[in-house]
Amino acid sequence: MNFTIISSERKKDLILYNNSKYYKKDYVKYLDAFKWQCIHKKCTAKIYVDQAVKNILKDESTHNVNHHQETESSITKKSFSNGLKRKSEDELERPSKVINRGILTNPELAQTLTGTDINNVYQCLYRSRRSSYPKLPTDIIEVINVISVRQIKTVQDENFILVVDAVNKIICFSTKSNLKLLCSVDKIFVDGTFTYCPKYFLQLFTIHIFKNGHYIPLVYFLLPDKCKDTYALSFRYVVEKCSEINLLFTPSKIVSDFEEAIHIGAKTIWPEIQIVGCRFHLTQNWWKHIQSLGLSKEYKDASSEIGNWLKWVFGLPLLNPEEVSDCFTTDLMSVSPDDERIIKFCDYLVEYYIDEDAKFNPRIWASREITSERTTNSCESFHSKLNSQFTKAHPNIFIFTHVLNKKIQTDTYIHINGINIEKNSKNSAFKKKQQSIKNLSNDLNDNKISRFTYLKRVSEYYQK
Repeated sequence: MNFTIISSERKKDLILYNNSKYYKKDYVKYLDAFKWQCIHKKCTAKIYVDQAVKNILKDESTHNVNHHQETESSITKKSFSNGLKRKSEDELERPSKVINRGILTNPELAQTLTGTDINNVYQCLYRSRRSSYPKLPTDIIEVINVISVRQIKTVQDENFILVVDAVNKIICFSTKSNLKLLCSVDKIFVDGTFTYCPKYFLQLFTIHIFKNGHYIPLVYFLLPDKCKDTYALSFRYVVEKCSEINLLFTPSKIVSDFEEAIHIGAKTIWPEIQIVGCRFHLTQNWWKHIQSLGLSKEYKDASSEIGNWLKWVFGLPLLNPEEVSDCFTTDLMSVSPDDERIIKFCDYLVEYYIDEDAKFNPRIWASREITSERTTNSCESFHSKLNSQFTKAHPNIFIFTHVLNKKIQTDTYIHINGINIEKNSKNSAFKKKQQSIKNLSNDLNDNKISRFTYLKRVSEYYQK
C-alpha cells in the first residue's frame, strides 16, 4: 500500500497519496472498488481503491488544477494533529500533555512545528472532544434529565448510576460491589469538593471507607447545596439501596469536617452514630480564627508569650474528652496572657468547642488516640487526584462521569481486589510521631509528667 489513511476535520477517512488528499466518493461496480476524488472541488484527479482499502486498482491522479499539492511539512503536521485527535478522544489528559508526549515520540516535529501550529492543534483537540459528547445541558434540570435516561456501565458491567432524584436534584453514583464493601465496615469517612464538581451542582460529596490499611471511595453524590436535609436524604438513599440487595448499612462512626449540617444529617438517619471531627479541619478552624483576630504575627514569634500560649492550645485535641474542659480552665486559663484578643479567642473556643453544650463539644474531636483514622486527609487526597484529571474547573457532566467511571471506579475495583491484603503505612514520620505521643500519654498515666507538661509537648505535633 503506497498511500496513507488519515482523518478529516469531520472525522471522515481521507487517503493521502503523492502529497494530495482524496475523499471517498462512489462505488464503481466493474472494478469492485471505490472512487476517491481529490478534495479540491475543481480538480478531476481520482484513484480507484479496492474495498479493503489496500491497493490502488486504477490511477487517474493527474491534477488539472495547479498548486494544491501539500508540502511534506504540512502533511506531517496534519498527520500529527489527526493522531492526537484520536488519542484525545480516548484519554482525558490535558491537551498540553497529549501534545508534548506526541512530540517526544516524534522528535523530528520539533524542527518544523511553530507556535501557531501548536495553537491550531490545541483548538483541534478541544473541538474533537466537544464533538464526541451529546449537546451539553444548560441547567441542572437538563443535567438530571440527561442522566436519568443515560446508562453508564463500569468495566465490570455494573450499573454505575444509583439514584437520580429530579425533585431534590441529587445524583448518586456507586455499584453493588461498592455497597457490599461499604456494609462490611462500621466507620465511614465523608468529604466534599467544590471546584471540580460538574457545572450546575454545588459539590461532589463522597463516602470513603478504611479497611486493612486501604482508603477507598465507594459512593459519590452530586448535591445542589450543603443543607442538613440534603445530607440526610443522601445517607437515606444509600441505606435504601443497600437494603434492596439485602445489605444492612448502619455505620457506628462517621469522620467528617466541622460542617454541622453533615453531623445533623448523619444523626437523622443513624441517631446513635458517633461523630468524629477531623483533627486537620479542627486545627485549621482554630488557626483561621487566630488570623482573624490579628494574632498570627505573635503566633509565629518564638519569643512571644502570646504566641507560646496559642501554640499550647493545639495540644487540646490530644486529651481525652473529659479532660479538655478542666485542662483549659485550670492549666491554660491560669496562665493566659492579658490581651483582649486572647479573651476573644478563649470565648470562641468555649462557645464552639469546649463547653459541654457547644456545637462541637470535645466528644467530637478530643482523644489521646493518635491515628490517621481521625482525619479526612485521605478524602482530601482523593479529591486532589480526581481534580487533576480535569483540564478546567466545573467540567461538563459527560466528561465528569467519564472520569468518575473509567478512571476512579476502575481504580476502586483494583483496590477492592486487594482489600484483604494488609497494607502497612510507609510513613515513618507519622509512625515516629505516633510513638512519641503514645509515650507521653503513658508518662501522664504513670504520673511521670503533669497534664500541662503533656499538653505543651503534644501541642508541638499540631501547631501551625
